[in-house]
Amino acid sequence: MKKTILFVVAESKSANGVCCHTVMKRLKDDCNVLCLTNREGGEKERYTIDGIPYFTIKPRFVTTLYDRVKESVDGSLKQRMLKLLFFGINKLKLLVSIFTWPWLSPMYTKRFYAKMEHLHDVYNVDCIVPVYKQIDPLIAAKRLKMKLKKEGKDIQVIPYFLDPLSDGIGPKMFTEKMMVKRGQAWEKRVLDAADSVIVMESSRHNHEKNNRDQAYYNKLVYMDIPLLNLESTDQEDRVATKEASVGVTSSQNEDDIRVFYGGTLHEPMRNVTRMVELITRVKNPRIHFIFAGYGARQEVFANKKNIEFLGELSHDKLREQLNGANVLLNMGVTRSTAISGKIFEYMTTGKPIVSTFSIDKEACIPYLNKYPLSFMVDEREQDLDKQAVELEKFIIENMIRTVSIDYIRETFRKNMPETTAAYLRKAMEEYRV
Repeated sequence: MKKTILFVVAESKSANGVCCHTVMKRLKDDCNVLCLTNREGGEKERYTIDGIPYFTIKPRFVTTLYDRVKESVDGSLKQRMLKLLFFGINKLKLLVSIFTWPWLSPMYTKRFYAKMEHLHDVYNVDCIVPVYKQIDPLIAAKRLKMKLKKEGKDIQVIPYFLDPLSDGIGPKMFTEKMMVKRGQAWEKRVLDAADSVIVMESSRHNHEKNNRDQAYYNKLVYMDIPLLNLESTDQEDRVATKEASVGVTSSQNEDDIRVFYGGTLHEPMRNVTRMVELITRVKNPRIHFIFAGYGARQEVFANKKNIEFLGELSHDKLREQLNGANVLLNMGVTRSTAISGKIFEYMTTGKPIVSTFSIDKEACIPYLNKYPLSFMVDEREQDLDKQAVELEKFIIENMIRTVSIDYIRETFRKNMPETTAAYLRKAMEEYRV
């Protein structure tokens, strides 16, 4: 008899939501897979993607307000007013909840719990996988497990930390020491009843250094970002031998060289301003840089002849840009455990990758060091003119080269969604009440 597994991810359209969907697709043939998420962007109460049923709850008010900001005409008075309202309410909520962060809304958690309990009763759920970046699914899953235990029942709970908590990114007023302390307190609170806990490989050092004495430490299972989805990869013109990791593609527009970035643009988490300054020093007129995402001040990109800013794109539109680009750009973040998941989606194209870093232990570096067509840009370098020349040289020399699929598959196996799905499948099979 098939087991039923319920993923609970607050934002299905976020990077975490995409990660979960790739894993769910690998489980759906031998498990009954369900997903509980926010009602985003006018979605229905229930809908289906790739044969996987999604159930939704009413989101937090600030999320609804942000959706309205995005739906408004750019630059309009309505959008400006909504942005001010969104910013004000979000900051006020954060200030009110500063002592409970990352828990911001008990009512939101309650909605998750009520729907989770309903789905358990209707579909006889065997395993819940609550996903962190938001803490609410983890709190709700623990509460349900405790309730069922009191009734003499049980359910398997496997929290899934695609983002780190005790070594992650928090409010700007939190120091790193405060962030670790607050994160540890919440990890202890929500993980004590978990059956196992999936965390990212990039968090291993933090857990081994700071959390060895925690009761949940021996429950930790180290996985990796499951975004290396090679199923839909176009293999045409790609070298596919283990011996030759780098090949050449013939599909190249000689008139225009496109370098594309897609993702969040928040500063100071990412140094967008410095990247733009570096780009303006690239002299080759054929090279154009295209940015897509949210979080940046649009004036940063204004009046730059070799830069185009597309705003926020859907994942399908983002994929079109990736496929149309010659070189892909990633901007590293300032936390050593906060890995940019986009590099794995970039790798599925086999195209050259340029990535910035500002700290020696930037989380993308170990992966990109194993990727033959990567160029690392150190943001601490003072000579931007020299760096621009090196960047241009890399782009011109590698714009028609690609990395073989076989090399990527063998080297980054832990980043394939099949690996995480296999662990969950085995954990459910071996679970005993």
